[in-house]
Amino acid sequence: MDKSFLMPLGIGDDVADAILAEVERSTKAAVDEATSLIKAEFEEKLRASSEKAQRALLEQKLNFAIERELSKAGARNIKAAKAVLNYTYDGGDFEGTPAGLTEAVRSLAEAEPYLFGSDYAYSGRKALSFVGIAPAEESDDDFMASDLTYSEYLRLYGKS
Repeated sequence: MDKSFLMPLGIGDDVADAILAEVERSTKAAVDEATSLIKAEFEEKLRASSEKAQRALLEQKLNFAIERELSKAGARNIKAAKAVLNYTYDGGDFEGTPAGLTEAVRSLAEAEPYLFGSDYAYSGRKALSFVGIAPAEESDDDFMASDLTYSEYLRLYGKS
């Protein structure tokens, strides 16, 4: 809106200037309010997204620490041992191994030795080991029919 729009309506110069100043002020106030609302909404979404990413990163870091500790202990199946592991992490960020994880893995290794290899790291004793007959060793002079030529095969099996 400009002054040329207001003049044909019979409004004087002073009143038209006052109306235009008020329109400009109210428009600027509306734009400022909308901008601040959008900015506040954006900052809230950014903060929520950042917190979600931090939680996901901490969860991933904790899972890696648990898997590393189970692997170090000699777990045969990390996924199965992790499912049985009785460990709850209590707080914030950590470096290395979280508090209490080594003890939880040690107690799991002692309570459920079948989940760990024959020499699991947290015990002075060995898990059960089975002794049986070793398969026969293969030698170079073992007969393999697939190594024969066709004529040798016919000669060997009596087919002329």
